[in-house]
Amino acid sequence: MLALAISSDSPSRLNLTEADEPSCNANEASVAIHATSLNRGELR
Repeated sequence: MLALAISSDSPSRLNLTEADEPSCNANEASVAIHATSLNRGELR
């Protein structure tokens, strides 16, 4: 899956990276996210 990772060595502080699919343990749920948004203040 693709993931946005915060990186201090990138000018935009965000890197689009490939990540492993998460797995669920007992009594946990997996939720599919189709859209999200970030505000500039959340990246500080």
